[in-house]
Amino acid sequence: KRNILIIGRTGTGKKTLANQIVKNSTPSTVFQLSSSSMENNTREPTLVTCSARDDHRKLLYNIVIWDTYSTETSGKTSPQDLSGYCSEDKEDVPDGINLVIFTMKNGALHEEKELKLFTSIAKNFKETQDISALVITGCESLEDEEREELVEQVKNEDATKDIAKFMGKGIFPVGFPPLERVKAALKEAYQDGIDADSETLQTLANNSGEMTIGLQNISKKMKELIGNSSDDRYNQFSCKIL
Repeated sequence: KRNILIIGRTGTGKKTLANQIVKNSTPSTVFQLSSSSMENNTREPTLVTCSARDDHRKLLYNIVIWDTYSTETSGKTSPQDLSGYCSEDKEDVPDGINLVIFTMKNGALHEEKELKLFTSIAKNFKETQDISALVITGCESLEDEEREELVEQVKNEDATKDIAKFMGKGIFPVGFPPLERVKAALKEAYQDGIDADSETLQTLANNSGEMTIGLQNISKKMKELIGNSSDDRYNQFSCKIL
C-alpha cells in the first residue's frame, strides 16, 4: 500500500500527477480533469480505490489531493480541513502517509507567496522531511541538462536552499503537456518525455513504503500554518482520495 499526499496551489497539476502515478493500474482509475478549478472540482470529498501492480507485488494507492490556495478567493489562502476527508467506509481511509508531494509550476518558486509558504513548511513540518518531495511541473520544454540546472539552482540559491534540504525524497522537474495541443511532428518526442516522467513518479511512489506519518498531525499543523479562511465555503476538505 502507498498512501500519498499531494499538496499544491490550484492549477499546479496535482490531478495530473496522481493520474501518472496510477497510469498502469489495473483497473485504471483516473481523476477527472476540468477547466474549472475549485468551484466544480474540490467542494466535496470523493473516495476511489484501485489496485496497481508493479513487477514484484500488488500495490494499493491511496492518494489525497489537497489545494492549499483557491483561485476563487481572489488569491487569499484557503485552508482545507483534512480531518473532514473521512468517508463512511472507514476501512478505506489511509492510516498514515508514506509520501508527501509538494507541487509548483516551473518559474513560480521565486514568487514571494511561494517562498513564504514553502519556507514555513520547511520550518514547521520537520517530521515529514524524510518522506517529502518537490515536483516542479511545466518542465516539458526543458532538456535533461536544463532540468539538472534547475534542481541545482533550487539547491544552491540562498532563497530556496532550505526548501531543497527539506525535500528528503528529492526534487523532480516533470512535464505532461496535453498532446492534442502539440504539433504532429513533435508528438512522438513529447510522448517519450511523458513516459519517462511517468516512470519517475511511479518509481518515487513505489520506493516510498518504508515509513508513515499520521495524516491528522499534518492536517492540524497545516491548518495552523495557513490560517483560517473568512469564507466557510472553502473550509471543507476539497480533495480527492484515490
